[in-house]
Amino acid sequence: MLAAHPAQAEVKAGDILVIDQLGGTDGRGALFVIDPATGQRTILSDFGNAAQGSLGSSIASVAVFRCRAEERTEAANSESEAGNRNPDHCADGETIQIFVSDLFSGSGSILFKVDPNTGHRTLISDFSQGDIQGFLSYGLVVDAKGQVIVNLQTAGPDSRFQLVRIDPETDTRTLITDLLNPDQGAILPDRFITDLAVEHTGKILMGANINDTLAAGTAIFRINPSTGKRRLLSDFADAGQGPVAGLFSSAGLATEASRQILAITNGVLDENNNTIGGNFLLRVDRRTGQRTILSDFDNPAQGTLGQNIRGSVVEKYGKIIVSANDAVTGETTLLFRIDPETGQRDVLSDSANLDQGPLLSMAINYLAIVPNDDDAEDLSTFGFQQFQNAAAGNTAPAGTATIPGNASQLKQLESFQNIQSLFRPGNYKKINRILQNRPLAPTNVNLFSPAAYPNAAPMAPAGGPAPTEEQVAQMGIKYLEDQFPMNPSARRETAALFNNPDLVSKVPNPSLRAGLLGLAGTAGEPAIDFVLNAKTDAGLPKVRGIGFDANPWDPADTTVARALVDPNTQQVAYVFNPKYQNENPFQFSSIIAHETLHSDLPISTTEEVTALAIQSSIYLEQLAKHPEMAGDRTELTRRNNTNTLARLNSGAGTSLGLFASNNGKPILPGSQIQATSWFDQFANATGFGDTPGNPQLQAMLARMVNPGGIVPPNADFSMNTLNFIDQNSANLSKRELVRAALALQLNIQGR
Repeated sequence: MLAAHPAQAEVKAGDILVIDQLGGTDGRGALFVIDPATGQRTILSDFGNAAQGSLGSSIASVAVFRCRAEERTEAANSESEAGNRNPDHCADGETIQIFVSDLFSGSGSILFKVDPNTGHRTLISDFSQGDIQGFLSYGLVVDAKGQVIVNLQTAGPDSRFQLVRIDPETDTRTLITDLLNPDQGAILPDRFITDLAVEHTGKILMGANINDTLAAGTAIFRINPSTGKRRLLSDFADAGQGPVAGLFSSAGLATEASRQILAITNGVLDENNNTIGGNFLLRVDRRTGQRTILSDFDNPAQGTLGQNIRGSVVEKYGKIIVSANDAVTGETTLLFRIDPETGQRDVLSDSANLDQGPLLSMAINYLAIVPNDDDAEDLSTFGFQQFQNAAAGNTAPAGTATIPGNASQLKQLESFQNIQSLFRPGNYKKINRILQNRPLAPTNVNLFSPAAYPNAAPMAPAGGPAPTEEQVAQMGIKYLEDQFPMNPSARRETAALFNNPDLVSKVPNPSLRAGLLGLAGTAGEPAIDFVLNAKTDAGLPKVRGIGFDANPWDPADTTVARALVDPNTQQVAYVFNPKYQNENPFQFSSIIAHETLHSDLPISTTEEVTALAIQSSIYLEQLAKHPEMAGDRTELTRRNNTNTLARLNSGAGTSLGLFASNNGKPILPGSQIQATSWFDQFANATGFGDTPGNPQLQAMLARMVNPGGIVPPNADFSMNTLNFIDQNSANLSKRELVRAALALQLNIQGR
């Protein structure tokens, strides 16, 4: 059983704070801490527990301020006199300050300060007394100087909404803007404020709405913090600025490191009482106010559906956290992590999962995130630790090739360290510039095939012995940690399949079994279910097995694997060339996905080219998260690298494609192969022709479709499908393409 008052979390950078308005003792509210790696929930402050301070009644919003290191030192050494105190109000060695607003506590609204270690509450401001009285509503932020900014509705017949700045040390209140003051902008008599955010410039963003059913009056304003002057930024009733929608009680304004704005919306009614807009996470251009849909919570292609979405915060590396109710049951509160480029949603914390901690109620209204102490980058987050290991000559796990250190790799490592700022969330321009400079040339041809680069060293398969079951299992644990760094449940579920009796019987070789499971989290993931569960029309297992051929293959045969289809039963077996049995297990992953696309006869060149295009896309996904894979100078690795280099360099502008390259340049720079697009490599091939598709093709394409796109119904192996792949690559973000380029040791400097 869960304890009524679990031990308080020790709040740390990156933790997510959640206001549960009906949580805690007697439903007085609770402030939760969510672990960003595991989704584990812990109550920091129970507002119905008098042992933690004054009781709450209707807590609404939370905001966090991080004291900088030099300010903490100043505070610890300062005297108590007002003239000597730290200007940022970080006293007594504080590192984190947490503020929570309560709408109706006691005789009026209250602003609390919550101790980040004990959850103890201190009353900072009581708005039933003193200057500028009234009732707080949703919206709470802290500016760069530690001053708290609240959304206040004044009491009495002349009630109006105002923004008020509060000194948390003295409770001095200063009016910033009054929505009925014409000197500060257009009068907004019917508007209420839905949320606040502070931009990097210090200006304040304010969401406003009239009611929950109309877009009219819904807007985002930018407010000068010194003068209180308001300027309309984005009018949500203006279709010329993007999707029409509402901001009713969304508490979902946030800013990204790129300085763009995020907003949570709800559907509204048009003049004919038809619902328009929807449950969207929008990105709003900070200059023009133009709105675009980043994640549509009504679109299953972008992840689990959600309704009543509330709150948004941005993590250090750009991922976005949003809370919502499960749209299917309507009874479960979920915290989603959203990719900032594709809008794909993954569930971080599910209130129905008691293994993740105490229940969250349906009344989640506000989120905050604990900021980092500084802007230092954790290189290992993006695989730079693997690059460092490679350059230093560290050995790989048993059964895989090691990567010797050399001057070329050390020079490349210096390049990685110099460009680490590329992976800060706001650096889209630098990443775009790199992709626009494609085709990118190799700096180390020994990572590629001599068929493309004759000066490269000769290729040979990995030497033996093959890794054992235990060794592969250990390699799989490390692989899944890098594949799902923030999703322990996905790690557990995928790892459990390694010992699944049905899978072991079909794929007895541990390297091939791990290779299949290495597709988890990629566009090739549907192959796992296909191998395990697919049936023929007669109800037989569709896949009889995957294994290395017991007989040696002709040394001149460069084929890695074959699909063997029984024309009588329509069952299929996938056999691999035994000369590759000592390779890194995860080099087989994209090849297995390729082979599972061959499930019947005949197999045309069009089908083979389509499977190759998907295979190379999956290998790019792998390199983005497992860059060390590209460094094994074994035959299979170098063949995969070469095919993927051609794929990475194909596409116009910053896009990944099949039929063009930037400025019509060869996609294998410095090579004897002069193809100017990925598809151009097959210009002299014969045997093209359409063949029927299958469910796994449909499922893999669904993982590649761009937001708002449509997978062709009953997709087949045809030029139509190749055109679709040319235009859709949502499984790969631009950052991931650059990470893959780094893994392949390409020259990204444009010279």
